[in-house]
Amino acid sequence: MSLPPAAPSSAAPAGGPEEAVTQWVTAVLQEDYQKACKLMAASAPPGTDVEKECSSGDARSTLSSMHEAWAKPGIKLPPQGQVEVAKTAPSGDTATVSDDAVSVDGHTLHDLMLIGASGDGVSGVHITLKLERHDGTWAVSGFDLG
Repeated sequence: MSLPPAAPSSAAPAGGPEEAVTQWVTAVLQEDYQKACKLMAASAPPGTDVEKECSSGDARSTLSSMHEAWAKPGIKLPPQGQVEVAKTAPSGDTATVSDDAVSVDGHTLHDLMLIGASGDGVSGVHITLKLERHDGTWAVSGFDLG
């Protein structure tokens, strides 16, 4: 699943893929969905209306659902809790980061999703973040739920 593409943005982090994931997950956890969407804009084709795409109900709903999956009682969220991302090995200008490689307050995103979840196969659900590098800048470009 991908959010609607948006035009390149100065909001994109200057570091590597780990920094891009850290900033994006932090924005989602702080419920700053506009910022999270704009961080993704760096990976989108030129000419897309960033404000329109990031203001859409679909973008907000998707990011809000991710916040609900990761923000759990007793877990310190940024800025009190730290987002950490394991070293990522890009393949050219793309990279992927699994939910097991990102932690918040010492808990992986995968483990956080499982808190309070029930049903057959729920432990097999994972989110993989997709990243792209454009003009030297890494950004989360979308994600796969599997």
